[in-house]
Amino acid sequence: MDQDKQETFDEMVGPVGSAAERLWLLATRRAHRTANKLRVSARKRFPYILPARGPLSDLDGGIEMSAHIFSRDPLVLYIPVGGPRPLHPLAAVGRRLAARRATFLLMPMWTMERPAVVAQMGRDLAWYAARFPLHEVIFLCNNEEERRLIVAVGGKAMFSNHNLMISEDVFRPLPDVAVEFDAVYNGRISPMKRHYLAFEIDRLVHVTYSIGELTPPAARAFIRRLQAQSPRHRIANPIVGGLPGRLTSAEVNRVYNQAAVGLCLSAVEGAMYSSMEYLMPGCRLSARRASAGATSISIRTIA
Repeated sequence: MDQDKQETFDEMVGPVGSAAERLWLLATRRAHRTANKLRVSARKRFPYILPARGPLSDLDGGIEMSAHIFSRDPLVLYIPVGGPRPLHPLAAVGRRLAARRATFLLMPMWTMERPAVVAQMGRDLAWYAARFPLHEVIFLCNNEEERRLIVAVGGKAMFSNHNLMISEDVFRPLPDVAVEFDAVYNGRISPMKRHYLAFEIDRLVHVTYSIGELTPPAARAFIRRLQAQSPRHRIANPIVGGLPGRLTSAEVNRVYNQAAVGLCLSAVEGAMYSSMEYLMPGCRLSARRASAGATSISIRTIA
């Protein structure tokens, strides 16, 4: 692990076929990280500097975001926000709705207990309020400390943990599904998810996916490493071109029903949707912790 308790690159991809292949993976990883930093930097700044109309107004169209329409009249949108400058998706969509009254309910995807991020967000909120006076922005905070921090920089906020949004119609026990695995781990392909902590479990099923934190060659190497762990380990996702495809929510629920325990392996987490997804079908919830350099791990049952 590195100093931030994340998996190192070597821990993620495991042994590779040759020294040349390893050098290739490392080189593409460096290039990917540099390009990704530039892309993220542009995406989080463009919505604040582009005009609302004209040929340059759509240059922020590459921003990927989710939005749920709670009401059309009056317009109420529910938008997940996160990252180092959380309001950039709000700024992007807000410019397109400048002439219309709207309420935006913002759901933090990751903890807002980060003073520097919240301080920048306070400045962005002031910028937004001055330009879009017809819009109301309300944060749905995952705990009281988040609410306090956001209110302190001028935001409107209430305590409403985002795990309340988990649907019991989707994530629920299935009486016709037998338990086949000791544990399930729902974690994207990312150093912070520390998949290696679960390798000693006898029967394990993974729900995983890539959001581009590793290059495709490195992500494929990671998938090969998971597949090689044990014949009793399985990746629930369909593998397409060496990478995991998406599962529907109903398919994920079925996987949860096949496992006795749901794992939480990150050193740091937010409110963590998957913890509620595990519990609603009947999985117990377990956390695994390992100190830097430790060769053994322990399981602690939380619920």
